[in-house]
Amino acid sequence: MGSRRRRSRTAPPIPGGAGAAGRVGAAGAARRVRAARRAGSAAPPGRTGRHLGGGAGVPPRRGHGGRRLVAAAADRLTDALLGPADDERREALALLTRSPGPRLPRAVLRRLEIRTRMWRGRTLAIKIGPLLGGWLRDAVDDDTSLPFRLAEAVVRHHRVQGADLLAALIKEMPGGRVPDAPTLEAAWYLVWPDGRPPDEEVPKLARECPPSLIVDTGLDQYFRKWLTDPDRFDGTLIDYAQEMRRVLLTPRQGTTVELLLRTSALAERSVPLPDAVAAVFDARRRADPTRVLLDGVFRTLADRLAQAPPRALWAQEILHPLATERDPALAEHYRRAELAAKWERLDFLLERPHQAAYLFMSWCFATPGTTDAWRRACGELLTVVLSAAWRRMDGQKRLEVYETFRLDQPGWEHVWRDWLASLPAETTHPADDDRPHGGVHPQRGPA
Repeated sequence: MGSRRRRSRTAPPIPGGAGAAGRVGAAGAARRVRAARRAGSAAPPGRTGRHLGGGAGVPPRRGHGGRRLVAAAADRLTDALLGPADDERREALALLTRSPGPRLPRAVLRRLEIRTRMWRGRTLAIKIGPLLGGWLRDAVDDDTSLPFRLAEAVVRHHRVQGADLLAALIKEMPGGRVPDAPTLEAAWYLVWPDGRPPDEEVPKLARECPPSLIVDTGLDQYFRKWLTDPDRFDGTLIDYAQEMRRVLLTPRQGTTVELLLRTSALAERSVPLPDAVAAVFDARRRADPTRVLLDGVFRTLADRLAQAPPRALWAQEILHPLATERDPALAEHYRRAELAAKWERLDFLLERPHQAAYLFMSWCFATPGTTDAWRRACGELLTVVLSAAWRRMDGQKRLEVYETFRLDQPGWEHVWRDWLASLPAETTHPADDDRPHGGVHPQRGPA
């Protein structure tokens, strides 16, 4: 009976081990773990790979003895994986990779989850990063915590790198969205252990990562160059500008953020139009925007003004800053915006004929410093838009235009008459009308 009890405590031959040395190592590991537990502390990692090998290749066994051997081996491997010795960590990973089934890898993973439960974000990723390997595929299951599931996803997507890998990790998260800042930080440092992505990948990262969480984690330092020199002007850039108000910025970054936010307020109509336009021009003078940024600001400004009522444009002198802007790109953006909104303008003027008078004055008025680019753009708009509206007006509507000049702006009446005289012969319903029946233009889409 005593002989059988002694054999039950002796480890069987271990695949991948070293014969008798492996058996002695496994039994020694089990005894050290039990002694350490009695002492109330974890067993210290062994000094050589032979000590790890004694318990790492334990085959699945039924019964209490087999469970004890797996537990002892899992404790030893966990100590080695989290310990300071690189050679022991490499040996433990190799042994886990050679494990014949998922029992031991899962036992190790459960211990790793417990031992790292107080770590989050970057600290956790730094601990998990060196443990990546094929063994995680056998260890991860539905109950595994999210950081370790992300670690397994890194192994599974080993052919993907950089921003594409981070995007793949985000898809692994619940709902395909980043739930919180620590999770984003952990995924980030699993992809880039040094934390620094290449500059060329930042635009894609900006569209994958929530800007509020980027700022919460302090990763915004990698987005500041892109903020002042973006690849394109869009809503994502505005979202980041709004969040960047929470951090300390350089003077150029600060003026860029202000310009973006002023432009956003203009587009969202959250500020009265005259104030919004003045604020955009003021921020534009103080900032040093790149061409991409400036074109985005100009395009937003032009689109908003092309939708504004003509009387407001005239009464509040809203177009005056555009007339004197030295960059000809602004006049070109405004010309395109008005031509794109031509049919909306025409319908508006036919419903409110008196507004044609204010549109005429807004486009004809010249202040000191008015640029040639602005004069050319407005000349084309008068010919293409306003003359088209005039041709479609009946006698009563045309009389309303004349009355507006006579009662409100009598000094402009002769200018209006001279312009009408310069127009080519026309009919009330010209045959060259380029809006087809049904209200759909073949190039512009729905009118």
